[in-house]
Amino acid sequence: MGALQSLTDMELTELLAAGDSKAVEEVYNRFSESMLTHANMMLKDRDAAKDVVANVFVRLLTSTTGREFRSSIEAFLYGCVRHEVLNQFRHDQYRMQYAAHLKAYYEETELATDKVVMGNEMQRRINEAVDSLPPKMREIYELSRSKNLSRKQVAEAAQVTEGTVNTQLNRAFKILKSRLTVFFIWF
Repeated sequence: MGALQSLTDMELTELLAAGDSKAVEEVYNRFSESMLTHANMMLKDRDAAKDVVANVFVRLLTSTTGREFRSSIEAFLYGCVRHEVLNQFRHDQYRMQYAAHLKAYYEETELATDKVVMGNEMQRRINEAVDSLPPKMREIYELSRSKNLSRKQVAEAAQVTEGTVNTQLNRAFKILKSRLTVFFIWF
């Protein structure tokens, strides 16, 4: 191992180009700390910086055979770190956009579902309240509200006077209001 430590950077790059894995180890020993500091300055996150440096060395180990280095190994490594950090930023940006879209989708879906469920529950409670009305009152209420008949038409259909229709509807509204108020306070 001592022999590699005494090599110049240029000699080390020749060994890297030849695919020598011990040369990668020596490059790691020489430059990993300064690369980690450089990555950490850009990312402001030591763990993410460690991942970036590790990725750079994995790539160096797997893809330097036959490579011609146009600059010093140190300049090459700093360029790789910068490239890897930019990829990290891009990846994080896409992840945040995806998370925002996913969150918006779930909120829309949840709201739509909640509205349907609440609407169904509201209708069920209204139906229960109407069904609990006395039979003649319920008949008058349903003719007025469900069939949209005028009070005169309701009176004819129910065979009662218009005054009775008015009284029965007023009482029905009071009963329904008292039974449904508790439910509607929650909404």
